Amino acid sequence: FAVMMADMETVRRYCRVSREEEELLSSPVAPIVLLSVLGDRVAPNVAPFVGTLGVMLPYSPVHHLLFKHPELSPEQRPQVLVMTSGNRSEEPIARSNTEAVERLGELADAFLMHNRQIVLAADDSIFRIIGGRPTVLRRSRGLVPGEFKIEGTRRGGAALTGSTASRESESGVCDDRGRHPVVMGAGGDLKNTLAVVKGDEAVPGPHVGDLASPIAQDYFRQSVSVLTGYLETCPEVIAVDPHPEYFSSNLARELNVPVEEVFHHHAHAVSLLFEHGLEGPALFAVFDGTGYGTDGTIWGGEFLVADLESFRREAHLGQFPLPGGEAAIKEPVRILAGLLGGAGTFQEEFFPLVGGHRDRVNLWLEAAAKGMNSPLTSSMGRLFDAAAAAIGFKNRVTFEGEAAMWLEGIADPTELGEYPVRLRHGDPAVIDPEALIVAVAQDMINNARPERAAARFHNSIARMVLVMAEEVSRRIDMSVVGLTGGCFQNKLLTERTEALLKEQGFQVLVHQNIPPNDGGIALGQAVCVRARLAKRHGIESV
Repeated sequence: FAVMMADMETVRRYCRVSREEEELLSSPVAPIVLLSVLGDRVAPNVAPFVGTLGVMLPYSPVHHLLFKHPELSPEQRPQVLVMTSGNRSEEPIARSNTEAVERLGELADAFLMHNRQIVLAADDSIFRIIGGRPTVLRRSRGLVPGEFKIEGTRRGGAALTGSTASRESESGVCDDRGRHPVVMGAGGDLKNTLAVVKGDEAVPGPHVGDLASPIAQDYFRQSVSVLTGYLETCPEVIAVDPHPEYFSSNLARELNVPVEEVFHHHAHAVSLLFEHGLEGPALFAVFDGTGYGTDGTIWGGEFLVADLESFRREAHLGQFPLPGGEAAIKEPVRILAGLLGGAGTFQEEFFPLVGGHRDRVNLWLEAAAKGMNSPLTSSMGRLFDAAAAAIGFKNRVTFEGEAAMWLEGIADPTELGEYPVRLRHGDPAVIDPEALIVAVAQDMINNARPERAAARFHNSIARMVLVMAEEVSRRIDMSVVGLTGGCFQNKLLTERTEALLKEQGFQVLVHQNIPPNDGGIALGQAVCVRARLAKRHGIESV
């Protein structure tokens, strides 16, 4: 849960705050900022098992009344309030008083009503300082609608400027200013956003959220109407993910507009190229939890050489099973068992690491061996889950990324040790995930401190990126490396990886204004399709 604190003095009581973080908190955007926990603790169930707290300051009149109501004495006034979005899990936030009572009546003990109508629901924007830079993790309230100005991409240097989105249109509908068609990116199914690329403007829409529920899918349709209406245009081409079961893709196809498919991890890479005003090619480490791959399997630990239009898979994390499918995402010990038992047997020495699941391990391994409800994946997010389970995370995952956040939160930043990274050369090259998790498990069996093991795992992943960057650069003279995907919301991982790459002379691209997570997918999709169409129709400038 995010919390709102009365003032900066209160924030410093609970969290470590840098100058950059204070400036973000106090900015007109007034976002949630992820801060390191320090000193006093808020209620233990607000942000369990992680080392950060999402904090914001009052930004509207009703907030100031809550914290400084004139009829309450200073002693009676609250200092910290949980300010989570008003929605059930996997649903968008409620917009009207009536809707709030109907959808949340069973959850809330009371409601604070207001007589001002909410025209369009908007979640709070989220930032984190990574490498000394503000990095947006969710673009929403205070940031959208807002544009990136397209001034032409090139092979070096930034070429984007941000400003308020223009509502002017020369011809009203489907205005491409005589050159480019209007392209809309439909995004993914998690952290869904839309994006429209029109003329010299790229306009991300507000955060929609997860599309699993009918309510969220209706909100997606509404967001299409609102964003295109605001821009006084309509999409002539829609960029979608090729995953056959994605709600976003299927909903977009309902609009009866020509569709172009863009693979998930390529969209991540394109969003980062676009942010830096580059056309590529560059090498990208694209690390996340789930994304549909060209072979129909679940990707997520990918090394791609990509430009705006296309990509090639240079290397990837070796595939490993998810025993129980979706159940493994909720119960990371299953993933750990699958990796430690990759040879078909589970060594006796590792049973202490699976806690009370000893009797289930052989069933999981048998199911994985037979391919029963045990899909294969190359996901770095799932590898983080397995490492967390080996090091001590024994809980069920209750929100996306919880195990990985716990792992980052406990890691000792002074630890410089690493585990070996094994690479099998080929086309593409394959990194051995089993060897890495076995090394983590053996370290824990030998009584390593969890804080040191967690840091060593992060250091090993950073080293993995450098190893692959050096491998690729030897073959194709590649000196630009991009870090993208949800795993690079991890401050420790991003900073360690960037430092290693820069020490060896690589130019490193990281996100700031476009989320590294799936919130940046739609913009990457739209820019990719725009570049393809430009090439197809002989338009020089992207």
